[in-house]
Formats: sequence, C-alpha cells, structure tokens
Amino acid sequence: MHALRNRFLRTPNVQVRSLDPEDAAGCQALPGPFDTAIAAGVLEFTNDPAAVVKNLAAQLAPGGKLLIIVPNQQALFCNLDRTLGHKRRFDSGELGRLIADAGLEVTSIRSFNAMAYVAWVISGKLFGSRRLNRVTLKLFDKTVWFWRWIDPIISLPGLTLFAVATRP
Repeated sequence: MHALRNRFLRTPNVQVRSLDPEDAAGCQALPGPFDTAIAAGVLEFTNDPAAVVKNLAAQLAPGGKLLIIVPNQQALFCNLDRTLGHKRRFDSGELGRLIADAGLEVTSIRSFNAMAYVAWVISGKLFGSRRLNRVTLKLFDKTVWFWRWIDPIISLPGLTLFAVATRP
C-alpha cells in the first residue's frame, strides 16, 4: 500500500485504498461512482467471488468498465494454486455468469498465456509441484517476448482469463 500510495501520489484520478471487496458496506463507502474498477488477482482468493463482482459493479458509473483477471480452468487447480493461496480457478462460462448476475454486460472474455498453461500442467498437475522452479521462472521471464508473439497462434487455452464488462 505504501509503494502504491507513493507511486500515485501526484495522480489525482487514482485513489489507493485498502478494501475488503466482499464487504458491501465498505464498497458503498467509496467515493464513487467510478469509470473503471480492476479486479486483478482478486476473485481467486475470495470466499464469495459473486459478491465481489456485484460490489464492484455497484460502484461503476453508467458506461463504466470492470476489468477482471483470474486463473483459467478449474480443472487445473493443483498444489501450485494452494501454495499461492488460491481458492479456485474459473472458466469463461462461470466468469461470464458472475458478470451477468452482477448486472453488467460482458464486453469480452479471452484467455492468454498459453505457454504458461503447458508449464502449469507439467509442473502442477503432472508432477504435483508445490512451487514453481526459480530457474524455470527466470527462463520464462527471459523469453516472454517470444511467448507473447507466439501465444495467439497456439491452439491451447491460456493459463489466465481476462474479462472486460460494462455497466449499462
């Protein structure tokens, strides 16, 4: 929080706040409405992701956008997720329903990071790893430029889902 506050200290249109997104009262106390809300790496840690999406949706101005990034495919849930503290993964249908049930329109839902999907399946599902290998992570980080280029042409699902929703 301290680093974020310092980073956005002189950016008047950005507010950095601590918030429990499952708490409707806390969300209602925000000085909204907002034109954009971002839930990146949030829903997979919560007990009630539907409440989080509804609470954020309620704070959007008409035409406002909610951006969501979550881990893709519940079938991939493994020890790696548990180590990271994830409670679940999502598929595009489930994520779309959460968005629609919150009164938002789905603008797009797409997966990305197909090569990480392969690594996750091998490390997490096949070998049951609890942690990602540091050497593997460094190698992946050094070659991300290549994977970003090749990702759209690989016919595998991505490890991550990215959704854009709009408040009517």
